[in-house]
Amino acid sequence: MQRRGKPSKPPSPGQRRISSGASLTVLLLLLTASPGCRAPQHANLQRFEFEQAQMGLPFRIVLYAESQALASTAARAAFARVAALNQTFSDYEDDSELTKLSRSSGSGQAVKVSDELWRLLNVAETMSRRSGGAFDITVGPLVQVWRRARRQRELPAPEFLAEVKARVGWEKIVLDPRARTAKLLVPGMRLDFGSIAKGRALDEALRILRQHGITRALVTGSGDMAIGDPPPGRLGWRIELAPLDAPGAPPTQFLSL
Repeated sequence: MQRRGKPSKPPSPGQRRISSGASLTVLLLLLTASPGCRAPQHANLQRFEFEQAQMGLPFRIVLYAESQALASTAARAAFARVAALNQTFSDYEDDSELTKLSRSSGSGQAVKVSDELWRLLNVAETMSRRSGGAFDITVGPLVQVWRRARRQRELPAPEFLAEVKARVGWEKIVLDPRARTAKLLVPGMRLDFGSIAKGRALDEALRILRQHGITRALVTGSGDMAIGDPPPGRLGWRIELAPLDAPGAPPTQFLSL
C-alpha cells in the first residue's frame, strides 16, 4: 500500500492470541493446568460454554461467571460484536464495507472508511511493509482462482494466473490518514481479511466480556484463539494441539497459556 502523510503505529493487541499454522490445529481445549500450578480459589465462579456460527465458522466462548444470567448476557453481547465486525470485514457478504471498498477498485475514487476498517487497513499495511509483501490483503483474486482450481481439480492456465496477479499487490492501495480514505488503484482488486479479521473479532469478544465484568474467558474461532485470565485456581489455560495427519508425525503437544 502507498501512503500519504506520516505513518501511524499499529494498535497494540489487548490480549494474547494464538493462530493455528498449516501444521497444527487446535483440537481440544482442556481447562486444567499442570499439577502444582495452583492460584487462589474463586468459589463463586461457575464455568459456562457457548457456541455460535460467526464469520462462516464455529465461534466458541468458555467463561467463568457468578450466574447463568450474567454469562448468557455477556456471551450474547460478545457474539453480537463479532457479527457487527463481520459486516465490516467480510469478503463474502455483498453489502459489507470491505466488499463495497473492493468494488471501487480502479475507479480513481478515494473511499472514506470507518474507524474499524481504517484500523485493520493500517495494521495490514504495516505488516505488508515489514514482510516485504509476504503478508498481503489484496490476494483476494488469487484466493478465488485457487479455490476454483481445488473444486475443479484443474490447475489454472499460466496466462490466466499472470492476468490475475496483475490485480494483486499491497502497493496498489493508497491510504490517506488525514482524510481517512482508501483508494484501490487497479480494476478488479479484491481485499481479503481472512488472515486478520478473525483475530480482531476474538480480541473484541474478550473486550465485551470484560465490560460485563468477566475476565476469566477463552474465545476461539476455528483454529484461532484469544485468552483472558485463567480459570479459577489455575495459572493458565491448557490446550491440546492435534498431531499432523501423516506417518511419523510428532505426538500430541500441550501448551499452558
